[in-house]
Amino acid sequence: MALLKYTLLRLGLLAVTAGVLYLVGVRGWLLLLLAFLISGLVSIFALNRARDDVSVSLATRRETINDRLEQPSAEDEPDRETDR
Repeated sequence: MALLKYTLLRLGLLAVTAGVLYLVGVRGWLLLLLAFLISGLVSIFALNRARDDVSVSLATRRETINDRLEQPSAEDEPDRETDR
């Protein structure tokens, strides 16, 4: 959920930046280039907390997956009936 929130915030920031640049009179490829560049720079500072939330969420998810992989499953245990 944190990743979705961060992505939506980034897209919103891009849209706002592009809108402001459009109102100023920037058009075409320059509009897209400047919008991506400026919104990227602003997001470094403005979306710091959201980015931290994403990294915590991803680290927690990775730990959960690693814990599941390390736990032995019923398939990993030898069959006692066939060992006799």
